[in-house]
Amino acid sequence: MALLVIIGVSLYAWYTVSRRGANEAGKPDANSSGAAPTLPRPPVTASLLNGNPDVEAGQIQWINFAVPVGAFRVSVTGSFHAFGGSGNDIWVTLTTPVEFENWRNGHEARLFYNSGKTTNSEIAVKGLPPGSYVLAFDNRFSALSRKGVTGSITLTYSH
Repeated sequence: MALLVIIGVSLYAWYTVSRRGANEAGKPDANSSGAAPTLPRPPVTASLLNGNPDVEAGQIQWINFAVPVGAFRVSVTGSFHAFGGSGNDIWVTLTTPVEFENWRNGHEARLFYNSGKTTNSEIAVKGLPPGSYVLAFDNRFSALSRKGVTGSITLTYSH
């Protein structure tokens, strides 16, 4: 009987040692195969506004950008400040190219961000799906005054 216990304990010890490369869920550990571990990739950041663009009276300036397939934790964040004219104001929107055309032509449109006419604002849009986008600076409401825009707006995503 003692011999059976010793054999059983030995088999259990052998099994435990042979499974050392497995994690608690029973899946092989990344290092048990001898392959190098996969390191997480750093987030991608792209500047959408970094400088001082001028928007002529009665005009819109816009920036086209894309969120690639497979991107996640997507955000467009930052702030801006408008100056010039009597109101020191600008209207900023973020939408898709199709919705931008509707909005630009005065039709109903789905906007991910809409500042309204303002001097200063912060933008914090999260969860954009992959696709094409337009960040627009609208000065159509001003018949005479060019507006300057300063600030920093950044697109960030993981992949």
